[in-house]
Amino acid sequence: MTAFFRGLMIILLAATASGPGRAQNPDYGEMVGRKLGSGYTNMVLGLAEIPKNAIITTNQTNALFGVTGGIFKGILHGVGRTLAGAVDLITCPIPTEPIPKPAFVWENFQTETQYGPVLQTK
Repeated sequence: MTAFFRGLMIILLAATASGPGRAQNPDYGEMVGRKLGSGYTNMVLGLAEIPKNAIITTNQTNALFGVTGGIFKGILHGVGRTLAGAVDLITCPIPTEPIPKPAFVWENFQTETQYGPVLQTK
């Protein structure tokens, strides 16, 4: 693994780490770090929306529609999450909320992805 990818992994782990001692009102560094980590993660793991949406659609309807429509919906959400991650990564110095809700594809796995306003502050 190159030094570049090791550095990105360290940033990602530091940005997504949370513990009981975290402040209620995060400071500038924490907000920028979370946005940087979520932007990078969403760019890399945007395609994880495909199985997520296939599962959600199958649970809501039936297996046939879940496989066909869920995969199509997952591709659209995957592209959306990847592009939103790129925007979050580029605008990470501006301390705003990440665009996709939930911020990471694995959070609230049974919740369908939504895209919030761009550059919305807390």
